Amino acid sequence: FLGDNGTSNNVAVPPYSRGRVKGSVYQGGVNVPLIVSGPDVARNATSDALINSSDLFATILDMAELDVSDAVPDGVATDSVSFLPVLADPSLPGAREWVYADVFRGSFEGVEGADYAIANERYKLLRVSGELELYDLAEDPFERVNLLEGTLTEQERSAWERLGTEVRQLRNSEYGP
Repeated sequence: FLGDNGTSNNVAVPPYSRGRVKGSVYQGGVNVPLIVSGPDVARNATSDALINSSDLFATILDMAELDVSDAVPDGVATDSVSFLPVLADPSLPGAREWVYADVFRGSFEGVEGADYAIANERYKLLRVSGELELYDLAEDPFERVNLLEGTLTEQERSAWERLGTEVRQLRNSEYGP
């Protein structure tokens, strides 16, 4: 079972606020439930591993004991990563160091200015309407305090720089805008 992408604005209730739910890169729009059941899946367990919906592809192939490289034609890029080990043991760290999401409407010309978010296990960097925002999801899971509006601690500055570097590399890759 996988949720789609948040609650619509007209029914958003606290702690979520309008404009920060479905169709946005805030947690209310991108952090959705995923429930998996089956053989070799831990029962009644949860995990905080970073997983992207694209990872279902590699995970399902892994469950079927098929190799992604055999299933994807040469020259076709995939960023799917199996999370099968986490299903068996939810205490394991996930294979991803960060997850990424973006929202753009219209043609591919809109990709360059699209809102985006990149998050690691604790911090999340967003660009919304052209403005950067940084949140500490461990302390502020509903993204109320934009850390970039104050003085960053050494840890926050380090996270901001790491996430910024990752998003620039991703968005400037040969597969991205």
